[in-house]
Amino acid sequence: MIIRIESMGGFAGIAAAAAPPRRVEVPDGSDMAHAFAPEALDRIATGRGDCTDGISYRITVIRQGDERCFELPESRLPPELLDMIDRI
Repeated sequence: MIIRIESMGGFAGIAAAAAPPRRVEVPDGSDMAHAFAPEALDRIATGRGDCTDGISYRITVIRQGDERCFELPESRLPPELLDMIDRI
């Protein structure tokens, strides 16, 4: 599974401009693979939150040839997932 993360937004776009896109390959069955599974991200994406001047993440997951892309405001992501994003 490949996870690609891009940051967008922030106050006047400054926060996102400072962060280059990130990419990591993780083994199936790992904690990170479960956390970033499209099914898990679908649950988080339900009911988008307000993101005025906030950071959003474009998370692309490539698994077994299928590619899914999610745009999620930071306010919708659980702390555990934000910690994983910081480690990528």
